[in-house]
Amino acid sequence: MSVQTFEQFGKTCFTVASEYPNHVLKILDKIATRTRDNIKSKAPVDKGELQKSVVKEKIAGDTISVKAKAKHGIYVDKGHKTRQGTGRAPNYKPKQGGKTFVPANPFFSSEVNKLKQGELGETLAKDLADMFRRV
Repeated sequence: MSVQTFEQFGKTCFTVASEYPNHVLKILDKIATRTRDNIKSKAPVDKGELQKSVVKEKIAGDTISVKAKAKHGIYVDKGHKTRQGTGRAPNYKPKQGGKTFVPANPFFSSEVNKLKQGELGETLAKDLADMFRRV
């Protein structure tokens, strides 16, 4: 079984899930765990808050979510501006020698892109083949 696109993966998953729902959920949980672990390993570590905030959650009966709960996660992943001006707000502290833009460190989106580019389908196909060998 070869899955080329994210859409084809969805169709394959739907077909297999209707026949083997419990097996597919176990495999998807395994993929979500692997994805969470990959994201955690790529997350930059200053105090470790971002890395610790990457979690896998079961939202509903068949929905699993992987997300970074730290508020600054999106800014690290996509890049962000720093404060270096002459602000007037109370307690404003410009960053000495700060850059105007900190480049992205796509620790999260790089894993999502891998899944979208077919790695998820390949993993599912391999895990399903392993499952059927044991059944």
